[in-house]
Amino acid sequence: MQKSWSIAAVLAIALLGITLQANALPPRVPSGIAGQVLLFELSTGDATNPPPMPLQTTISVFTKTGRHLHLIGNFDTASDGSFIILLPPGRYIVEPAAATPYAGMGEWTPTVFPRRVTVGTLGVISVDDSNPTGSFSMMIAAPTTGNPSGMFP
Repeated sequence: MQKSWSIAAVLAIALLGITLQANALPPRVPSGIAGQVLLFELSTGDATNPPPMPLQTTISVFTKTGRHLHLIGNFDTASDGSFIILLPPGRYIVEPAAATPYAGMGEWTPTVFPRRVTVGTLGVISVDDSNPTGSFSMMIAAPTTGNPSGMFP
């Protein structure tokens, strides 16, 4: 009986040591995308264009296989247009959701790397014209990778 108690005590101490070591490891660093949606209102006339404005909207995130897009999900931005979305490493397409008035008016194609957050701006272009020729997309800022200040510990 004494031997079995000693073995149980040794196992308990060993498991406690493993648990303490596991808790001492740094937390997993997430990967994903972060940024801001900005609305650029362009005039086709001689009027001066206003500065870009933060846009609270819903954005869609897709992956692409060949010619087919696969919806990962729809995400609401904050009132200042900012967003943080945790994603596994890969290439993505981010654009205003189809159910918004801004559908098809902007696109961002970030690449997410392991343990990195890709940061960028989704520029939504609105053309003010009495005879619009359609919408077009434009990437406003080149994405960067890293840990945006204050985003993750």
